[in-house]
Amino acid sequence: MMAKQRGLLKQPDLNELQERLLMNVLIEEQNIQFKKEEEEFERELMIHRPDAWNRMQEEREEANEMGFDEVVWKSPESIEEFEEIERAIMGANFVPVEVDEQQMPTVATHFEGINLDELGEENLG
Repeated sequence: MMAKQRGLLKQPDLNELQERLLMNVLIEEQNIQFKKEEEEFERELMIHRPDAWNRMQEEREEANEMGFDEVVWKSPESIEEFEEIERAIMGANFVPVEVDEQQMPTVATHFEGINLDELGEENLG
Protein backbone atom coordinates (compact mmCIF):
# COMPACT_ATOMS: atom_id res chain seq x y z
CA MET A 1 0.00 0.00 0.00
CA MET A 2 2.78 2.45 0.89
CA ALA A 3 4.62 1.56 -2.29
CA LYS A 4 1.46 2.28 -4.22
CA GLN A 5 1.07 5.64 -2.43
CA ARG A 6 4.56 6.68 -3.49
CA GLY A 7 4.33 5.25 -7.01
CA LEU A 8 7.29 2.99 -6.32
CA LEU A 9 5.91 0.14 -8.37
CA LYS A 10 6.56 2.23 -11.49
CA GLN A 11 10.13 3.21 -10.52
CA PRO A 12 13.34 1.18 -10.77
CA ASP A 13 14.32 -1.04 -7.84
CA LEU A 14 15.75 0.72 -4.79
CA ASN A 15 18.78 -0.45 -2.89
CA GLU A 16 18.41 -1.50 0.75
CA LEU A 17 19.44 1.88 2.15
CA GLN A 18 16.96 3.73 -0.06
CA GLU A 19 14.20 1.32 0.96
CA ARG A 20 14.93 1.83 4.67
CA LEU A 21 15.07 5.60 4.29
CA LEU A 22 11.80 5.61 2.36
CA MET A 23 10.20 3.41 5.03
CA ASN A 24 11.35 5.84 7.74
CA VAL A 25 9.90 8.78 5.83
CA LEU A 26 6.58 6.99 5.32
CA ILE A 27 6.36 5.96 8.97
CA GLU A 28 7.15 9.52 10.09
CA GLU A 29 4.42 10.86 7.79
CA GLN A 30 1.96 8.36 9.26
CA ASN A 31 2.95 9.41 12.80
CA ILE A 32 2.40 13.07 11.92
CA GLN A 33 -0.99 12.23 10.39
CA PHE A 34 -1.93 10.19 13.48
CA LYS A 35 -1.01 13.09 15.79
CA LYS A 36 -3.10 15.49 13.72
CA GLU A 37 -6.08 13.11 13.85
CA GLU A 38 -5.61 12.64 17.60
CA GLU A 39 -5.55 16.40 18.17
CA GLU A 40 -8.68 16.80 16.02
CA PHE A 41 -10.41 14.03 17.99
CA GLU A 42 -9.54 15.68 21.30
CA ARG A 43 -10.75 19.06 20.03
CA GLU A 44 -14.07 17.55 18.88
CA LEU A 45 -14.41 15.67 22.17
CA MET A 46 -13.74 18.85 24.15
CA ILE A 47 -16.43 20.69 22.20
CA HIS A 48 -19.14 18.02 22.14
CA ARG A 49 -18.42 15.97 25.28
CA PRO A 50 -16.53 18.15 27.79
CA ASP A 51 -17.24 15.67 30.61
CA ALA A 52 -15.52 12.84 28.72
CA TRP A 53 -12.64 15.14 27.75
CA ASN A 54 -12.14 16.19 31.41
CA ARG A 55 -12.16 12.55 32.51
CA MET A 56 -9.62 11.68 29.80
CA GLN A 57 -7.34 14.53 30.93
CA GLU A 58 -7.58 13.41 34.57
CA GLU A 59 -6.67 9.84 33.64
CA ARG A 60 -3.74 11.08 31.54
CA GLU A 61 -2.42 13.17 34.46
CA GLU A 62 -2.87 10.24 36.85
CA ALA A 63 -0.94 7.94 34.52
CA ASN A 64 1.87 10.49 34.23
CA GLU A 65 2.06 10.86 38.02
CA MET A 66 2.24 7.09 38.43
CA GLY A 67 5.06 6.86 35.88
CA PHE A 68 3.12 4.91 33.25
CA ASP A 69 4.45 7.26 30.59
CA GLU A 70 8.01 5.98 31.10
CA VAL A 71 9.28 2.71 29.68
CA VAL A 72 11.94 1.01 31.73
CA TRP A 73 13.96 -1.70 29.98
CA LYS A 74 15.18 -4.40 32.30
CA SER A 75 17.04 -7.60 31.49
CA PRO A 76 16.68 -10.81 33.49
CA GLU A 77 19.56 -11.24 35.91
CA SER A 78 19.64 -15.04 35.74
CA ILE A 79 18.53 -17.87 33.49
CA GLU A 80 15.95 -18.82 36.13
CA GLU A 81 14.44 -15.33 36.02
CA PHE A 82 14.38 -15.50 32.22
CA GLU A 83 12.63 -18.88 32.30
CA GLU A 84 10.10 -17.56 34.82
CA ILE A 85 9.28 -14.62 32.52
CA GLU A 86 9.04 -16.95 29.51
CA ARG A 87 6.73 -19.27 31.45
CA ALA A 88 4.47 -16.33 32.31
CA ILE A 89 4.36 -15.21 28.68
CA MET A 90 4.22 -18.57 26.93
CA GLY A 91 2.11 -20.41 29.49
CA ALA A 92 1.95 -24.17 28.99
CA ASN A 93 3.81 -23.95 25.66
CA PHE A 94 7.13 -23.01 27.29
CA VAL A 95 9.80 -25.71 27.25
CA PRO A 96 13.11 -24.70 28.86
CA VAL A 97 16.18 -25.38 26.74
CA GLU A 98 18.84 -27.52 28.31
CA VAL A 99 22.27 -25.91 28.08
CA ASP A 100 25.14 -28.25 27.33
CA GLU A 101 28.28 -26.68 28.78
CA GLN A 102 30.47 -28.64 26.34
CA GLN A 103 28.72 -27.10 23.32
CA MET A 104 28.89 -23.53 24.63
CA PRO A 105 31.59 -21.44 22.99
CA THR A 106 34.40 -20.47 25.29
CA VAL A 107 36.05 -17.11 25.49
CA ALA A 108 39.35 -18.65 26.54
CA THR A 109 40.70 -18.37 23.00
CA HIS A 110 40.36 -14.59 23.21
CA PHE A 111 41.99 -14.38 26.63
CA GLU A 112 44.78 -16.95 26.39
CA GLY A 113 47.37 -16.49 29.09
CA ILE A 114 45.07 -14.44 31.33
CA ASN A 115 43.97 -16.03 34.60
CA LEU A 116 40.23 -15.25 34.69
CA ASP A 117 39.98 -16.50 38.28
CA GLU A 118 41.98 -13.44 39.39
CA LEU A 119 39.27 -11.11 38.13
CA GLY A 120 36.78 -10.03 40.74
CA GLU A 121 33.06 -10.62 40.23
CA GLU A 122 32.51 -6.89 39.80
CA ASN A 123 34.60 -7.07 36.60
CA LEU A 124 32.63 -9.91 35.04
CA GLY A 125 29.50 -9.54 32.93
